[in-house]
Amino acid sequence: MSDNGDKYANMARGEGGRWLKGIPGGPGGNRRSEARKRHRELIANSTTDEDVQAVWARLIASAKAGEQWAVKEFFDRVLGKSTTPIELEEGVGQALVKVIKGVDPDRI
Repeated sequence: MSDNGDKYANMARGEGGRWLKGIPGGPGGNRRSEARKRHRELIANSTTDEDVQAVWARLIASAKAGEQWAVKEFFDRVLGKSTTPIELEEGVGQALVKVIKGVDPDRI
């Protein structure tokens, strides 16, 4: 490690050069995290409740129409992303579409 006046220069690194537990993620921190924070604030400040409802209704309509990406997104948002991939048997995807078709977007 170089001694360039960096406050983390003398801190130990683990195997493979990774920072040890409890040591910040590197000199200077994560510069992208500030940009993400600003972007989230911009989105939150420029989006109305009606916008969210309209997008959610469109997602449900796409899932009901059998769009597989929409079915996946719907369940990821409602149930949370699965930590383990699920192998579906033939015909199960259509059964999930039937479940979604029973969802009333006005009640969400």
